[in-house]
Amino acid sequence: MKTHPSKPLQSPTSSLMSTNRRKVTLKLYPGACAAERLTEWVRLHCELYNAALQERIEAYCKAGKSISLYDQQNALPEIKAVRPEFVELGSHALQQTLRRLDLAFQAFFRRVKAGKTPGFPRFKNNRRFSGFAYPDPAGWKLLRHGRRGGTLRLGSGNEAMSIRVRGRHRFGPEAKPNDLTITRKHGEWFASVTLRVPEAACARTRTEHQHRGVDFGLTDWATLDNGETISNPRWMRNELPRLAELQRQRAKKKEGSVRCRRLSRQAARLHERIGNLRREFLHQQTTRLVRTCAVIATVLTIAMGYIMGYRPELLGIVIGCVLVMGVAWCTSWIFAFFGVIARTLQEVLGPQWTPEIEQAWRKCLAEIEGLVAQSAA
Repeated sequence: MKTHPSKPLQSPTSSLMSTNRRKVTLKLYPGACAAERLTEWVRLHCELYNAALQERIEAYCKAGKSISLYDQQNALPEIKAVRPEFVELGSHALQQTLRRLDLAFQAFFRRVKAGKTPGFPRFKNNRRFSGFAYPDPAGWKLLRHGRRGGTLRLGSGNEAMSIRVRGRHRFGPEAKPNDLTITRKHGEWFASVTLRVPEAACARTRTEHQHRGVDFGLTDWATLDNGETISNPRWMRNELPRLAELQRQRAKKKEGSVRCRRLSRQAARLHERIGNLRREFLHQQTTRLVRTCAVIATVLTIAMGYIMGYRPELLGIVIGCVLVMGVAWCTSWIFAFFGVIARTLQEVLGPQWTPEIEQAWRKCLAEIEGLVAQSAA
C-alpha cells in the first residue's frame, strides 16, 4: 500500500479517542401508513425475540445444548428465505434484536452467580415490546432541515420509509450519527440517535465561577449556602385529583373494553407528563448550577469523595465532618444525617476506624446537642 510521505497514517483508535458519544432523542411524526408499518416492524422484531428465546429453552431442555448468539445470527439468512417479510427490516437490526436477548441471558447468569434473584428472560407481548435498534449507520439516514426539523429515512431502495422528525441538539453539523433506536411510548414514536461529537463541541461555556454548597431537602428541593432556596414543585400532588377521577371512571368500566383501554391510556399519559415535568425541572436546575458554579459541594462530599478514590489525611476527614456539623447544627434532622456519615466513614475506613475516633465522634455530637438544647431554651 502506498502512502503520501507528508500524511502519515492514523490508527482508528486515535481518531475515535478525539470524539465523544452523546445521545439525542427526537420525536417522530409518522403518517397513518408509516405508523402501521412501524407497528408491523415492531411485531416482527418481537416475534424474532420470542422465537430465539423459545429455541434456547427447547435446545437446553431436550438436548442439554446451549445456543450462542452467533448460532442464532447465522440462522437469519434461512429465516429471511422462508419469511420474506423479515428482509425489509435489515440484517443489522435483526442481529441487534438477537443481541438484546443475549444480553438478557448474560444478566441472568450474572445474577445467578452473585446469588441474587435470577429473573429468567421472559417472552414479550408485541404491544409491550419497546422497539428496535440499528447498531450502526447502515439501513437508515437522518436528514436535517433547518434547526429543529428533519426527515428519518428507514430502509433502502423503493421500499424505504421517510418519517418527519422534530428536535434539535447543540453539537452542530460536525456531529455524526452512530446508531439509532426506535421506541414506542403510549402510541407515540421516538428516535434516540447516538452522535459522535468532537470534544470541542461537547464543552460547555461557564458564565460564572461561583463556589456553592447545596443541601437537598424535602420541603424545598435545594437550599444554597447563600440563603437561596429552590422550591420543590409538587406535580404529582397537583395532578392527584385528575388522576383519581380517571381511576374512578376506569373502575366502573368493563375490564378489556374500549372505554377501559381509553381511560388507561389517559392515565398513562398523565403519569408520563408528570415524569417529563420532573426531568425538565432537574435538567434546567442542574444546567443552571453547572454553568454558574466552578465548585459544587454537598453534605456528603467528604464521604463520597473518599469512596471515589480521594484519600486525604484521617484528621482532615474528621475536621471536615466537624465543620459540616457546626454549620448545620441548627437543624434537628442533621443528627440522623450525621449517623449516615459516621456509618459511611466506618465502612470506608474499615480497620482505621478506631475506638478513639468513635469516642470523639460521640463526644462532638453530644456537645452539639447541648448547644441546640441551650438555644431552644
